[in-house]
Amino acid sequence: MIRKSFRNAFRPLAAALVLFAALAGAPAANAIETLYLTNTEVVDDTGQLVTELYLVDIDDNGKTADVALIDVIPYEKVDALACTPDDRSCFLIDKYHPVNHPNGGRWGRYDFLSRTFTTLGEVLDESGERIPGIVLAGHSPGPRGKLIFGSQETDSLYVLDTTIGTTTELGPIVVEGSETLVDLNGADLVFTSDSRLFVWANSARMPEAPAGLYEVLLPEFGGDAIRCVYLGTGTDGADPGSHFFTGLAVRENGLGDIVGSNRFDELHQQARDGSDVDLFHLQRDGEPLGHVAGDMHHSYDCFLNVELDRDEVAPGGTLQMSVRLIHNRTKEVETPFVMWIEDRDGNVVLERQTAPRRLAWGDSVVTTVPVAIPDWFPAGGYTLYVGMSEMRQGEASARQTFKVRYES
Repeated sequence: MIRKSFRNAFRPLAAALVLFAALAGAPAANAIETLYLTNTEVVDDTGQLVTELYLVDIDDNGKTADVALIDVIPYEKVDALACTPDDRSCFLIDKYHPVNHPNGGRWGRYDFLSRTFTTLGEVLDESGERIPGIVLAGHSPGPRGKLIFGSQETDSLYVLDTTIGTTTELGPIVVEGSETLVDLNGADLVFTSDSRLFVWANSARMPEAPAGLYEVLLPEFGGDAIRCVYLGTGTDGADPGSHFFTGLAVRENGLGDIVGSNRFDELHQQARDGSDVDLFHLQRDGEPLGHVAGDMHHSYDCFLNVELDRDEVAPGGTLQMSVRLIHNRTKEVETPFVMWIEDRDGNVVLERQTAPRRLAWGDSVVTTVPVAIPDWFPAGGYTLYVGMSEMRQGEASARQTFKVRYES
């Protein structure tokens, strides 16, 4: 979506757009890796089944993954957890099954700042029926981000519109080439900070769709089956069930290796080709957690936001754009920023890219930039986008709408 627009009606800028010359910021304090975990079907003091939401701290030297309780969620079986890109909240889905979990099917939001949980509704298909067996969920980064979830009963992915609560079926996942349906039994799906989507399948439809890690080639919206590419699976010689994961997250705030939780109180770290990297023991207060099932998620690498000083401007006028970026990479990289303006038909009418900027772990950019609107701009509605050039699939960009009007 970022790149496809660049092929549309591009007009040279020359000096018409003054942008990004001031993109600079003082380094912030180093950010820490943030991982979340749910532990489901926990019996509370009243005998009810609830879900515990934890913060996970991985000790790379001691090979432990220590959890700290954030809160107790009044849902029986949360096998689908997805954090929002701004790290303010997370969405949780209570698994529904007509026999095993007849009271499930609800979804809600937990606010990390206020420490409150709110049920927002039921997860229903387009016919109004509860979708069974929801066991995986993830939220793509950026303001265009979508809450994607999947069902082990239908082997399909869905989009949940978190503003109005409706769902749209994207379709089943099939292996590119063989078109074999991937078994979405358990495990999870995760978006990285650069919008790549991975799914771990616990069960195989051999030989064309083995268990293990897949990269999903997610289309912009519904239609044909969703295709994926098989990457591999771990072979560390442990109990075969050790790679039957209940949840996935991505280390280094969405930029590192994948970690998968299992029912042996373990976190297995996997490279993005599915191979084994490391093993950590899940524990609480120095004792095994007793993890049964649940899900995982992570905070994201970047939070990018733009605001305009107003939403209307005359041709030849200037908008003030406030840019905020928090960047949590573990090593220095060089990346340019990209700005473009699209009209209502999605055509790019202005575009600009900065010179590459070196960013290190914890760096931040907070600046105000003038955006000069050329006098040849037609009146109408427009959307301004700001992103980083390496962000994939067009999801990790910030946007603001505005209008160009002629003064009477």
